[in-house]
Amino acid sequence: MQKGKGAKIILAASLVSMGSFSYIPSTYAATMDQTAVPTNSLEQNPNTLSGLEIVGVPLDQTFSPSLKEYSATVENNIPEINLAIKSENPEASLTVNGQPFHDGLYTIHTRENTFEIAVRDGSHSVNTYKLTVNRKQNNNNLLKNIKLSKGELSPKFYSSIVDYSIKVDNEVKTLTVTPESMKKTSSIQINNKLFKGERDTVSLPEGKSIITILVTAENGEMKTYTLHVTRERKQASKPPVSPARTVKAANNSKASGSNRGMNQIQKTIPTKSVTPVSTQNNRSTSQTQATVQKINKATLSSLTVSTGTWNKDFITDEYTYHLSVASDVKSLTIKPTAKYSDSTVKIEGGSSQNIKLDGKKTIISVVVSNGEDRKTYVLIFKKKVEKSTSSSTNNDTADSTVSSEASTQVTNSNNNLTTVQTSAWQGKGNHQSISFWGRITESISQFFSKLF
Repeated sequence: MQKGKGAKIILAASLVSMGSFSYIPSTYAATMDQTAVPTNSLEQNPNTLSGLEIVGVPLDQTFSPSLKEYSATVENNIPEINLAIKSENPEASLTVNGQPFHDGLYTIHTRENTFEIAVRDGSHSVNTYKLTVNRKQNNNNLLKNIKLSKGELSPKFYSSIVDYSIKVDNEVKTLTVTPESMKKTSSIQINNKLFKGERDTVSLPEGKSIITILVTAENGEMKTYTLHVTRERKQASKPPVSPARTVKAANNSKASGSNRGMNQIQKTIPTKSVTPVSTQNNRSTSQTQATVQKINKATLSSLTVSTGTWNKDFITDEYTYHLSVASDVKSLTIKPTAKYSDSTVKIEGGSSQNIKLDGKKTIISVVVSNGEDRKTYVLIFKKKVEKSTSSSTNNDTADSTVSSEASTQVTNSNNNLTTVQTSAWQGKGNHQSISFWGRITESISQFFSKLF
């Protein structure tokens, strides 16, 4: 009885199992049919971008809705970008870094700028695109000016000139230096000490010393400006006593003495006070001349250019020149010759003599070094505007003709005047001579006529 009941349970379980087995294939087949139907990815998730670009700046790769990361690089002089993005889903909203997207400019700083662009419509999952914009760092390491509390820069300050000379009196023990950078992103050091934007005071020893100004651009590029300072040494000897002061002292000391004492003072003064002063002045002048000749060792004996008109002839002790060149001249050759063979000459900090002319005005520095001595010659090239020469030639010719005629007239007038004056004088002289002798003859005749 129990065996029959157990067989029925097994049979029922088998029938249930067969029913389940027959149901599974139909469900699996339906699932396979749905997967096999081709669908559009936009229909699956419409939260995608159809366009992404930076106006005027190329991306690192061509845009595709399936690519989610992009990058671009811009120069330092570009402070903002024009971002353009769009989606074909009319229900989608676009945000940039969590803020609603707006057509227009986005400010960027140096180095990396990240923009996260999200697309959402409230029904599908959010898609996020990442755009990285790298703005290059500033490379400007030039100074705009160098201000001093005492003395003057020689030559006059130009951003491209890095070597200067300064001379101050012996009384000047400190010098306040205030450099100004072209860009606020640059950092400045004076004698390896960070300059914080305020005036920096430097102690000056007697004689020669050097002040260095190191300018570091935002991208790390450096430039050094060098100031060669000469503080005059203190005079070892006192100035000579003037003869007038000696006479005054002698008169005061002998005010109550006799005339004999005064005569002795007057005889003594010329030999003891006047002569030594002259000798000492001559000796001081000779020493000064010897010192000047000693300093002028870092100089040029000649300086020529391949083309251009100088405003004045080259002189060893003149350091600034203006040259006029034709408007079509793009480059030229500068040939400096040092006065001393052991000197070093650099043009714009290098050895190349070929110089390019940029724009209407170009400033070139020629630095001569000899030991501790250094001098800088400055050439300022300015392109001239070409003008028609025909009218000026005619005017010059006309002016020359007029000038010649005027000169001839003046000469002729002077000659005529001289001739007239000479004739008049000669006539006057003859008249005076005849009248004088005539009167004498007449007087003699009257005298003898009275006697006889």
